[in-house]
This record gives sequence, structure tokens and C-alpha cells, in this order.
Amino acid sequence: MTLMSNSIYINIVESAGDWIIGNIAKDIQKEFVLKGISCSIGDHDNYNNEEICFHMSYAYAKPFKNARHNSIFITHIDDQLKEKLIKNNLDKFDSIICMSEDDAKYLVSLGFPNTKVFGPKLPVRSSTIRPIRMGIFSSYYKDGRKNEGWILDYYKLNKEISNIIFVFIGDHWGEFVKRLDDLDMSFEWHRTNRNISHEYEFQISKLDNLDYYFYLGFDGGAMGTYDAYSRGVNLLITSGSYHDEIPNADLKISSFNDFKEIIDQLLDNQKNKVDFFKSNSSMNYAKKLLSIWGGEESSIEIPLNPSEILEDRRSKYSSLSLRRFLSFIKQSLWMRFK
Repeated sequence: MTLMSNSIYINIVESAGDWIIGNIAKDIQKEFVLKGISCSIGDHDNYNNEEICFHMSYAYAKPFKNARHNSIFITHIDDQLKEKLIKNNLDKFDSIICMSEDDAKYLVSLGFPNTKVFGPKLPVRSSTIRPIRMGIFSSYYKDGRKNEGWILDYYKLNKEISNIIFVFIGDHWGEFVKRLDDLDMSFEWHRTNRNISHEYEFQISKLDNLDYYFYLGFDGGAMGTYDAYSRGVNLLITSGSYHDEIPNADLKISSFNDFKEIIDQLLDNQKNKVDFFKSNSSMNYAKKLLSIWGGEESSIEIPLNPSEILEDRRSKYSSLSLRRFLSFIKQSLWMRFK
């Protein structure tokens, strides 16, 4: 038979279609199609001479003779029987794709050739990163007693603070948020008339969407700190007064420099998170697979301590059960008679 050029078949059992593996399959199929590559998803019986086959259900996978490249995806080897299954069935595949470099080192430690084993990072499925939300439940005072001006002072040093959404819950913040608005900073202001039914409960409910509650003043504090603490919000508060009596308060500061160091770290962490999601997108994962299948990807290094890797992994295996044993028998019979 003539191979279908520039074509990929993702082989996956029907029962996995709605599982996370099935969703990943659909994500990378979309990326392949966007690159102009024909890509179909189906089970073992629907293979149609595609050039490359990516077998994503390793327990029910056998290489197709008509495929130029048979690649297999390995997940969750967490008991002795699964280890035995892959040892018996992976040698005929052209490449083995693991969920991580750590998993790839484990397979190489089992004896699989490092030239066949790869560990690209598992692709993320969300492209929406929640921004940091930091808020205060207090009134604004023109004398600056809450030290909210530190936010503006930090902006002069690092405009990335605009990526934090500052939430102000309380009266009289209009003048201050106008200054934030002029700088194109991110903010929300919730101001509620005191006559509204359950006004207090309504306002403290706004705390639930915060990542951090901040209180920068040295004026004795505000009860909003207790409200935030009671709702499990991380605290970024000044030391002194009753703040010092709060057990396990997350972040305590005594100066602008303390505040700056904490914001620096929060922004660095957020950037790392955003970069992680960008670099591990489905698009980049699909590119990585094409690079592996095209023979352009470097081999994983052979671990220096394979016995230690195996000992550590096997110590975490699940205990065998009747369900696991029956699954192994079913999978072994499929491999033998399919």
C-alpha cells in the first residue's frame, strides 16, 4: 500500500477519548492541522496507512507495519505489572514519548535505549493565567496613613507592578485610584452604601477573590486584616500592634524595602508561571513531537545512577490488586491476539 505522505494518525482507545489523554490528543491534532498536516484520531482498527502513528494508549498499542514511524506515549507506570507490560512490548516502536524528563530517565534505567526515549514536558491545556489580586478592606485617608503611596513608589522602579490587580474595598479611594488610572495600572474599587442590606457581608465577600490582603500602614491596623485572615487569604501586613498576635501570618514587613522585596518576588514568580505556560503550550508540544519524529531531537543522557532511579520509583509503586491484575491479563491478551 502507498503511504499517505505528511500524515499522522493518533491511535487511542475509545474509552480514553474523554479522559485527559484524549483531550491532549485533540489539542495536538488541532496544532498539526494548523501546520497543514493531515491528522486523524481513532482506534487501532481505523488506521489508514498514515505515515506517522502516535500510539497514545500504550497498553493497547502495536506498531503498524505500513507506518514510517511508530511512536508510543507512556503514562503512569505505577505497579510491577505495568512495568512488565512495557518491558514486553516497547522494543518495536521507533520512539517512546514520556510525560517528563524524569519519566524518560526511568525508562532508560529500565534498559530502553536512550536514543529512542524522550521526555518533552507535558503540554498545558489552559492559556489563561490568573493575574495576582492584592486588596485592602479599609477607608482611604488623605494623610497617607495606610502607606498606599508605596504602590506608586514601586511603580517608579518597576512598571511591571501594573500586572497586579489592586483591589480597594471601602470609602474615599477615588482620588488614589485616579492616580493609578493615570498610570494605566490595574485596579478595582468597591464602595458600598452603608444602608445596603448586609453591607458588611457583601464587602467582605470581595476578599474571597484575593490572593493577598495588604495593609501597609503603621497606624494600628484595620479589622479587615482579621476578615482576610478568617477567609484564608494570604496576608502581606506591617509588623506591630495586633498584627503580631496573628499566628502564621504569611508576610510581615517593616519598611518600603521589605514591601519592594516581596513584590519583586511575586512578580518574578508570576513571570515564571506565564513563561512556563507559554513554553509548554500544545503548539510547542506538537513542534517538539515533529522534531523527535524527524530525527532532529537530541537523545536523553544516560542516567549515572539507574539502580537508584529504579529503586526510588519501585518504592512508590501501588500494591497489586485484583482490578490491576485483571487489567494486566486483558491487556496482555490483546497484545497477543490482536
